[in-house]
Amino acid sequence: MTHATPLSLLFCSGIGQADTRAPVLSDGRPNPSPKAGSDYDGVTVADVIALVREPPSVPKEAARWFLPSTYRAPDARSHARQREAGAFHWLAVDVDKGGPLLETVTAAVEAVLGDVTRLVYATRSATADFPKWRILVPLQRPLTGADYADYQAALFVALGKHGLNCDPALMKPGQLVYLPNRGGWYQHEAHKAERLNLTPDHPLTRQVAADRNARAAAEREALARRAQRLAERKSRGDEGQSPVDWFNARTDLAALLSRYGWTPAPGERDWRSPFQTTRSFATRILGEGPNEMWVSLSSSDAGQSFGIATKTGATAGDAFDLFTHFEHGGNMTAALREIGDEMRQEAGSLGFDPFDRNTAAPQETAAESQHASPGDADTRTAETPSSAPPAWPAPDLRLMADDLDPPPSLPLADVLTPRAAEWVASAAEGAGAPADYVLAALLSVTGATMGNARWVTVWPGWSEPPVIWSMCIGNPSAGKSPAIDAVLAPLRRAERPLREAAQAEVEAWEKRAKLAKLAQAVWEKKAAAAMDKGNTPPPLPPEADAGCAPHVPRLVLSDATVERVGVIAANQPKGVLQFRDELAGWLLAMEARNGGSDRAFWLEAFGGRGFTVERMGRAPLTVERLLIGALGGIQPDRLSELLLKAKDDGLLARFLPIWPERLPPRQPERLASDTLADAAMARLTAMDLVPDDNGNLRPWFVPFDANAQDVMNAWRKTCAGWEAGAEGLLLSFIGKLPGMAARLSLVLAGIAHAFDGADDPRRITPAEFGRACHFLAEYALPMARRAYGAASGAGGERAARRLLSVIRSEGWRSFTTRQAMRTERTALGTEVKLAPAIRALEEADLIRLAPPPQVPKGGRPVRAYDVNPAIWEVVA
Repeated sequence: MTHATPLSLLFCSGIGQADTRAPVLSDGRPNPSPKAGSDYDGVTVADVIALVREPPSVPKEAARWFLPSTYRAPDARSHARQREAGAFHWLAVDVDKGGPLLETVTAAVEAVLGDVTRLVYATRSATADFPKWRILVPLQRPLTGADYADYQAALFVALGKHGLNCDPALMKPGQLVYLPNRGGWYQHEAHKAERLNLTPDHPLTRQVAADRNARAAAEREALARRAQRLAERKSRGDEGQSPVDWFNARTDLAALLSRYGWTPAPGERDWRSPFQTTRSFATRILGEGPNEMWVSLSSSDAGQSFGIATKTGATAGDAFDLFTHFEHGGNMTAALREIGDEMRQEAGSLGFDPFDRNTAAPQETAAESQHASPGDADTRTAETPSSAPPAWPAPDLRLMADDLDPPPSLPLADVLTPRAAEWVASAAEGAGAPADYVLAALLSVTGATMGNARWVTVWPGWSEPPVIWSMCIGNPSAGKSPAIDAVLAPLRRAERPLREAAQAEVEAWEKRAKLAKLAQAVWEKKAAAAMDKGNTPPPLPPEADAGCAPHVPRLVLSDATVERVGVIAANQPKGVLQFRDELAGWLLAMEARNGGSDRAFWLEAFGGRGFTVERMGRAPLTVERLLIGALGGIQPDRLSELLLKAKDDGLLARFLPIWPERLPPRQPERLASDTLADAAMARLTAMDLVPDDNGNLRPWFVPFDANAQDVMNAWRKTCAGWEAGAEGLLLSFIGKLPGMAARLSLVLAGIAHAFDGADDPRRITPAEFGRACHFLAEYALPMARRAYGAASGAGGERAARRLLSVIRSEGWRSFTTRQAMRTERTALGTEVKLAPAIRALEEADLIRLAPPPQVPKGGRPVRAYDVNPAIWEVVA
């Protein structure tokens, strides 16, 4: 290896995502490109520096990318080949969240890597309001592909500690790194110094080595535990495969991690657990097949009591450890009993394996047919195992239909004041997105920015905060992100001067904290010396206490944990907005994190009630009025998954679902006024809490007048009428419409004040409340019917749709009731919950009772069902 990267080296490069030289494409078709089978283009260090200083401006499909590796063969875009053959001369980082300033980025890089050569440039989608960055750091010595992935991971963790949210995709050796391509805004820094020398003593190298050693030690301890378990079985005379090994051999560990809330890094080699408070991927799968195990270096995982705690502080285990913890609350006896039952089923005369989707399911025994179980209403006589199965009747496929209602028209001019309506329409046109998304974002941003400064009081005893949670539904190209960004941009511009003003206080405090640390150390020495002599230690000097760190105001958070949000809410009583680009993962992970307490936190955050946040190793935080706005996007498929898996506790019903049709692309003829938006945000941020008689801050309560109260009474009767014909999630949504209308009336009054110069809301009249009711009745309720579809039917129908979703996702041609209950514990985890689903699918001829098998003596009876092959024809 050379000690410095020669300027003449060529790094793998191409034009646009579609540029691939592989002879055969990923779908098996021959590559039609005339360059198929040839080496990729090459770029030099000088080429990269020149592009940083003078970037072109071209569409992304014509933009140049490179890999930081000199391996340029036709298969160079393969992660596996780069891992094996690549020589990597750069570290690369993408920072596309959080909107940090260039000075913040360079300071973080210097804090982690020291004074080294670095290239930092804005990406094409960056704006002055929301900067996004790419960082390239040349190395003195190249890394192998395997080393590159580990060093990238260590670098991302280190930069994360300094506030940079790094995209984990660049941990993959074959991930494209786009070179500079100017968008509407561009900044860069080309800092020349020594190239990064990753010596054995470098902090990154030590971290990589420590992580590898910890994982290796954890793996050795886990293997030793497995060997000890096997030896103990042999000493007892037990023969054959143990229940634990049997379960591990038949369970996909990666699928199990995903089910329990782990998030995979690109490539699914490393995972982030739902208990982690950092953005790192601290869990890794080691081994293959039945010997697969997981090792976590997260201290948060170590406190969850699953797997084994190793001497190095890591946690390790196998699929059985996860199953025992999450399905049986750590009760190993119960877990072994369930697996033993499954093993006895497999030993039956039909040789059925409940984990093998390609074999026939066991059928019920005569003994089981005499006991109550899901499907007992079926009185058909089962065929003997030797007879041919009867032909399937034509199924009723209505349970498989989407039944998607058309979207309602957006009554923009009826709901918003003129200037606000014009701004929303212009912002949507500029973003190439439906105005529905822009309005949804505006409602959430306005409500969260008003926060605890203004509440609405319908009458004494009934008050509501202005927070509106919005869920923008659509496929990746529907325009959700540009529409939301159009509203978040002025909010972030309003936040920037607040943060910059606080930053000066933070820097002054950091200096005091360093001096306090030194004063503390001096005092400790003097106190120890005094105590050794039997004297009274001196008092702690005042300069040893730097005081609490100043709070840096935040108006919008992108990816914060409950603990972090709690700290911000405690220091910022007005509230804050939580934005999630993808809501599904956030909502599904709530059950996994902190024993489900995250979900309780967010339920309270919608209502503005008091809440105490428990923090590991630190004092709990009590927030008097916990109020957090929520805004984000979700894809229709993920929404369907969410509707089937999420807990039915009303959390989803708190969201305003927005799902318009996609617009055809067109060039905008008008753009929204930044000046108007900035002035609006200034008015909203200027709203503040007021002191009560005791000097404590509280909201200003905006009352309904008598006429508006009369309209509310009529509105409640209307909602009660809608409830009579609704079930499931739609029923829960309608039940919240009275409170939603009160909130929305205050938010609409706030928008009128912010955009059109109306008075700061001091009273809700029938005009404001009438606009809110009109919007909810003519738009939000039809949109909820469209969005919630399958989750809004009768109880048996909803359960049947959930079970059908499980059957299709698991690929079952046959299944047992115990499989169904174990796979979908939240919705179908008991016979009482499963029974109506079984009955509905039987009535639709989508499943039928399977003939009984011979079960060995002592085996627990099992009820099994065959699946109508027609559902796979529909899927295909």
